[in-house]
Amino acid sequence: MSCIYLLGCSQWSDKPYDSDWKHVYEELADVMIYYIQMADVLGVDLDKIIQDKMERNARKYPVGLSRTTGGKRERSGR
Repeated sequence: MSCIYLLGCSQWSDKPYDSDWKHVYEELADVMIYYIQMADVLGVDLDKIIQDKMERNARKYPVGLSRTTGGKRERSGR
């Protein structure tokens, strides 16, 4: 549930809808605690899986590419 509350705090904006940063921090802490505990139980190396994912994302979404309104990727600067 905390993930849903956290998303709702800032959906469609870069600020909490009610400027309640304390609430956002509490929800973020709840989410992180849950996932860190899950990773511990599963024996997952969080640093490794995060680094692996970031590397896959970098290959999948190169910085020099951006989405156009047509949904196709094009080199930026065109």
